[in-house]
Amino acid sequence: LDVFYSIRSMFHGIPMRNGLRMARYKGMRMIFPSREDPFFDDVWLREVYYPYLPGREDVVFDVGAHMGFVTLKVAKQVKEVIAFEPDPQNFKFLLTNIKYNDLSNVNAFNYALGDRDCDVFLKRGFGYGRTRITESNTECKVRMQTLDTLVKGLGVTPNVIKMDVEGYAMKVLDGAKSTLTRFKPKLIIAAYHYPTEWEDIVKYLSELEFRCFIYQVPLVLQKSKETYVYAVRRTRDY
Repeated sequence: LDVFYSIRSMFHGIPMRNGLRMARYKGMRMIFPSREDPFFDDVWLREVYYPYLPGREDVVFDVGAHMGFVTLKVAKQVKEVIAFEPDPQNFKFLLTNIKYNDLSNVNAFNYALGDRDCDVFLKRGFGYGRTRITESNTECKVRMQTLDTLVKGLGVTPNVIKMDVEGYAMKVLDGAKSTLTRFKPKLIIAAYHYPTEWEDIVKYLSELEFRCFIYQVPLVLQKSKETYVYAVRRTRDY
């Protein structure tokens, strides 16, 4: 896989110092560690979030923004993006990529989202994109807030929420119940972090009168697939 991504990356990126890469694609510039090529590949080349088509009046909440791959992909096509990324290292790359592309309609926050307002600890996995909230006391402590709290404080209402939070989606949804019930935003959620994650998400959102669609994206050079949930407001007839 490393060889595959190294070869494929030659067509969209150039090596930089300290193991970094500058990728140029569809008018955007992105800086990220070379080992994060799979995330760039997922979002920009394989388009794993393809069911969502950006609209000019959309206000997108990018929950688990990582280094900004989704944020950058949609920013120039929507009204506003609010990006949330708890990992301080990822957040620095996110801010850099926002600045390099002169995106005045993007605001980024170094927060974790969950089911309560408190401080939490983060545990990093392999690479930069697999940071998880942990009960253990680590050196990395960040602020966690509910989406309901943030919507009230920011005075901004999302009509689209993208979410990839390493298995924490149910906690985020619990903390967003008021927003989901009142505003019924579209949701597109990475739901493959544990076996029943997509089922848990569908059950929860269905009870809030969302219509859920499940789709799977094959992993590169592997037989397994990753599952995503795309949810839209249920109407009387649909």
